[in-house]
Amino acid sequence: MRCREPSLRQSNLIRPSYAESFRCLGSACEETCCQGWNIHIDKATFDKYQALPAGPLASLIQISVKAVDPAATPANLAAFAFINVSPATGCPLQSEDHLCRVHSELGEAFLSPICASFPRRTQAVDGLDETTVSLACPEAARQVLLNTQLVLSAPAAQTVAWDDSASGNRDMTAYFWPIRQFGLNLILDRSYPLWQRLFLLGGFCQCLDAVARGEEGCDFPTLLLEFSETIGSGSLRTAMQRLPADPAVQLNLSMRLLKLCLGNLWMSASVADTIKDFRNGIGLNADSSFQSHLAGYAAAYQDFYAPFFLLHQEILENYLVDFIFRELFPFGRIVSAAESTFDASKAFTLLAARLVLIKSLLVGVAGAHKQAFSTEHVVHTIQSVSRHFEHNSKFFDQAYELLTANNLLSLPALTTLLRN
Repeated sequence: MRCREPSLRQSNLIRPSYAESFRCLGSACEETCCQGWNIHIDKATFDKYQALPAGPLASLIQISVKAVDPAATPANLAAFAFINVSPATGCPLQSEDHLCRVHSELGEAFLSPICASFPRRTQAVDGLDETTVSLACPEAARQVLLNTQLVLSAPAAQTVAWDDSASGNRDMTAYFWPIRQFGLNLILDRSYPLWQRLFLLGGFCQCLDAVARGEEGCDFPTLLLEFSETIGSGSLRTAMQRLPADPAVQLNLSMRLLKLCLGNLWMSASVADTIKDFRNGIGLNADSSFQSHLAGYAAAYQDFYAPFFLLHQEILENYLVDFIFRELFPFGRIVSAAESTFDASKAFTLLAARLVLIKSLLVGVAGAHKQAFSTEHVVHTIQSVSRHFEHNSKFFDQAYELLTANNLLSLPALTTLLRN
């Protein structure tokens, strides 16, 4: 990388706004958000429940809400207590029409923070609160994935200046906003196919790590400028086009990731439907060989998945844009937790693992529904699997270990998983 005076010192302050329009469908929703989760209760809410006057709901709350062992959990934690939820029947505080009795009989003030906010998630960045929504919620998934204007840049006056005066600055959090703007612009750049955009994003993440470790001869502003120029010139197109696709590795890894994702957890009806469609779509059964699965996978991709997403590119773009916002990619908790270590390459690897699994499932679902494959099937697939991600707290650590064990952490290797 050649060193020269950088010129990029201002970035648009781009923040998510789509959570503001979310409205819960209540009993009209095809799923309940009160089943299959660990529902935590903070101490303030728990104390309110203890002070309730005698009555049917108060008695039910006393039976259903259990305090965590105070010796193991300090009283000021949000997870002071939990609701004893049955995977089969859901939260015992629901009414027969799947509405919350606490909300309807006592009011929103008696809801625990997690119940009051879901599917919204608010995080602070540079003192600014940002709210996103979880794709585990069907209505939230529809609003995010099918939104034709998911990213609305702030007005030109709302720019943020970042300090590039100290050469060799290795604190990447100082460059949060230009990194976000770069990532969003790249994901939305349709002059490259999506898999190439992801390759470039992965390369950018690797360079960020090198700068953070002090291994680059130039500072972050120069890295950003030269990466932007390289993307604009298209000088890497020929080299990227030589990268091979490997559907066999992709399908094999997806099936192993799916096994990790499901684990021994309770499976909702929606994710069970997705798995059934995936299996049917590629001809996966106990008597069939991997080669026959692979042939079915290739046919489903060619005949149904590829034509559909040629017309609906915005859906997977929206998934990635939402991921950048929701996970504060590639920073994650480092933005609000000083003890965290910046590892943009690992963040990209885990993004790739999510996308490989979701994409493979979509290929199978497309094969199952053939010409009838629609946006409804896409939303259902992504929502159901996203919900299962959030149930399985170990999945991403296990996924990273799987990729590591199979020598799939390099950027070319990850690209073989993302390209068909």
